[in-house]
Amino acid sequence: MALALGACAGGPRSVSIPTVRDPRLAASQATQNGEWVQAAHYWQLVFEESEHEDLEACLESAIASQHLGALDDAINTIRCGLEEDGANPDLLALKGDVLVGLGFRRSAESCYERCLELEPDRIDVLCSLGHLRLSLDREQAAVVPLQLALDLGCDKLSTREHLAQAYRESGEPVRAWGLYVSRMDLEPLASSEFVLEAANLALNPKVSLAHPDSKALALLWLESSLSLEPGRTKLQFQRGVILEALCDEQAAVDSYRRAIEADPDFLPALTNLALLYADLGHEGPCREMVARSIAIEWNRGRRVALQQLLEQFE
Repeated sequence: MALALGACAGGPRSVSIPTVRDPRLAASQATQNGEWVQAAHYWQLVFEESEHEDLEACLESAIASQHLGALDDAINTIRCGLEEDGANPDLLALKGDVLVGLGFRRSAESCYERCLELEPDRIDVLCSLGHLRLSLDREQAAVVPLQLALDLGCDKLSTREHLAQAYRESGEPVRAWGLYVSRMDLEPLASSEFVLEAANLALNPKVSLAHPDSKALALLWLESSLSLEPGRTKLQFQRGVILEALCDEQAAVDSYRRAIEADPDFLPALTNLALLYADLGHEGPCREMVARSIAIEWNRGRRVALQQLLEQFE
């Protein structure tokens, strides 16, 4: 005898699921093997046969449905379990995750908060709550759970990245810089977006004052990223900005030029080159960059300012 399982994420499918004598054993084996269709079916069967009292089966069934992308099924199963025990932290945490997947972020936040009332030191939920609050543009509120997760021993690089972002966007650049440094010390390879954030923060006056080596460190990180992505325009541009701040104008020129080789219409690099050539007194290259910048600059005030760079040569 077999049962046909209905539509899951990705379109309708029909899967033959044999009847078994021990659904719990079959469910456990399916979960262990990552056979989520069977796992969802057998765990749901165990849950139903227990008249919704077996909360382990409830949780496992919902997790399997989550793996399948069947989030509506997962949330319905979780709700049945919470009707039986509304203070089950595992179900509350999973409900938060599923609600995030469904786009109900405010409701997910409430689930995470309720879970943490029951288990305040739960690192996974602290991380999820912090990340969620960042996505809601509530950076200051994100600091508390992320910092607590770190204090409790969380070793995830992503937690340090999220906390660095939360401190940075909360107006605490020096504390943010410490997180960027500790993150890069743990693992020198990071996403180009993270490296760009760090390099930009290195130019903050408060960071420069507290950490005079910040720009030199940022340059090392940028060059490490460029060794993997040499054609990345924004990395080359940011390297030029850092080199200018370090008073290495010729190296900055080279980096800006590499940026516009990768993207000839990258206005920030064109503009910075025009300004730098003007400072260096190089008329021909300055005129070239001014002309290229003005051709794509939409802001009238900035076009006028660029044209004024040429007055020193007339």
